[in-house]
Amino acid sequence: MAGKRQRPRRGSGPPADQPNAVERARLTYPKVTGYHFPRSRRVVSSQDFTRILRRGGCAADGTLVVFAMQQLSPAGASAATSRLGITVPKKAGTAPVRNRWKRLIREAYRTQPNAFPEGFDWIVRPKKGSQPDWRLIRDGLPRLASKAARRCQQSVGRPAGGNSRR
Repeated sequence: MAGKRQRPRRGSGPPADQPNAVERARLTYPKVTGYHFPRSRRVVSSQDFTRILRRGGCAADGTLVVFAMQQLSPAGASAATSRLGITVPKKAGTAPVRNRWKRLIREAYRTQPNAFPEGFDWIVRPKKGSQPDWRLIRDGLPRLASKAARRCQQSVGRPAGGNSRR
C-alpha cells in the first residue's frame, strides 16, 4: 500500500494556523454596511398609500408610474426625509417577478438619494405589461420623481379630486 493515498479522517480540517474557506471569505471581503432600508424611510400605512395615490402628483413612462405628495410638516419645521412606498399588483407576474420589481425599485431609490427632491412621499408601481429592467428603472425613477414632484406642487392650489379641464 505504498502508492495508495490516505483519505483525511472526518472532522479533521485545515491546521489550526490556516483559516477555512468561510474564515478566508470573512477576512478577504469587508463587512457590507449601508444596504438596509429602514422602516422610517418607507410608506407603510394604508391611509398614507391611499392619500398619496388620490391626491398626489403623478408621472409615468413605459416602465414605471410614480406618485408624489409633499409631506405635511408643522409650520416652520424643516421637511423630514423622503419615504418610499412600492406596490406591485399580482397582474405583474408571479411572486418571484413581483419581488424582483420591488428589489430593483428599492435599490434604484437607495443608490441615488440626491436625485430625489426632499420632503416628499413617493409611491412607485410598475406600468401594466412592462418587464423589470434594471437600467430602465435606475434611469427613469429619478426623472419621474422630479416630474411628479413638480406636478404635485403645481396642483397645490387646485381643489382635491377636481378636474381642472372642464
